[in-house]
Amino acid sequence: MEFQTNIGVSKSDKIYVHGYDLTEELIGQITLADMAFLGAAHRKPTQNESKMLNACMVAICEHGFTPSSISARLTYLGAPEAVQAAVAAGLLGAGSVYLGAMEYVAQILQEGLQKYGAVCDRKEVAKRILEEREERGLQMPGFGRVS
Repeated sequence: MEFQTNIGVSKSDKIYVHGYDLTEELIGQITLADMAFLGAAHRKPTQNESKMLNACMVAICEHGFTPSSISARLTYLGAPEAVQAAVAAGLLGAGSVYLGAMEYVAQILQEGLQKYGAVCDRKEVAKRILEEREERGLQMPGFGRVS
């Protein structure tokens, strides 16, 4: 049985990934996020795509320490043969604190715009929302305490 792929080609002195020389055009030239893009889109990302993808990757890094992801990891560690159980453990641990943040923020913004939007620009509305929450000792969903 013979398999063919267009992903990578190796010669005696070179390795090519999606047509790019691994050592000359990829290693040290693109980021890990760019490499993931190359794997998905079969081309290097544009400068703007690269910036956005890398920003997204940085932003999601903190998600690795949420209770639902930790429960999934621990379940998988104890039973690597049961990937579905690990995914289920993570889903069962998901709730309003981590997955509901966007909904709560949207509600806070809508209420702030209704309360202050007629007399303030958007930056001032945001400032007043944060000040109000800080005065009341409330956390900002997704960010923790306002400081």
